[in-house]
Amino acid sequence: MDHRLCQEQGEMSPEGYKGIDKLSSLICEVSLEVSKELTQAAIVQNINTNKERIARYDKNLNLSTGWNKPITGDSPGALPESTNNVYFKDDGDLHFGNEGPIRTPVKFTKGARTFIVEGHNVYIHSNIQYEDSDYSDPRDIPSIAIIVIGGNIIIDDEVTETAGVFFVQEDPKRGVGGQICEEPVDPSNLCDEDAEAKDVEGAYNDKRYTHFGSIYGDIQHLFKFRIAAGDPRFEEGAVVIRFDNRVFLNTPPILNELVQLSIAEAAL
Repeated sequence: MDHRLCQEQGEMSPEGYKGIDKLSSLICEVSLEVSKELTQAAIVQNINTNKERIARYDKNLNLSTGWNKPITGDSPGALPESTNNVYFKDDGDLHFGNEGPIRTPVKFTKGARTFIVEGHNVYIHSNIQYEDSDYSDPRDIPSIAIIVIGGNIIIDDEVTETAGVFFVQEDPKRGVGGQICEEPVDPSNLCDEDAEAKDVEGAYNDKRYTHFGSIYGDIQHLFKFRIAAGDPRFEEGAVVIRFDNRVFLNTPPILNELVQLSIAEAAL
């Protein structure tokens, strides 16, 4: 969106936006004029350029390493060994949290971590949350990135909150991936706009969903199937994305190489 809409509230509306007198504070809260390196096209270009570099990372989430369980957070034993807090998988789907009647939140307590999945999907079954931090040491601030190349991020209908930098990129050769969508009843209808959403009351989900962070990818499917209406006094919507500055305070590994973040050029 044009950042002038937020800057010029109370003044004459900028050209092309006549009649706009006041904007929701939420819209202005998440509007961010950033350097060109944070655009979708720039991230895709950098990922393609650095794909060989990514492939050199230890595939520590693959079944061949003996790892065969979902991501449940960063508590001791919850993640495989990694010298650089990068976790890579290219032999199947990666799951965050658990299914069932009781969903335990996936909590990250300390440090920056990056999860990369190539050629497969990421399924999020539970809320993903950060533990509170006192910000005394930026290196201890919890911060995560989930990068999916040639796959999708699938949000379970029970999930109401996630956090982190989500980036999904379509595989141009196979024409698959690049979406963030609601989990369907029929797995064969994955991210199909005509598919039924996985909701016990029907095709649409009446639970609100809030993401704290940044999302790069096609999110239209999620917008279609999340239809809850919140209290407008508290700026609640069916899908809300609230920018989180952890990406600058403690940038997840690899992300700074791929995106080439420029704090000096970013206008917060």
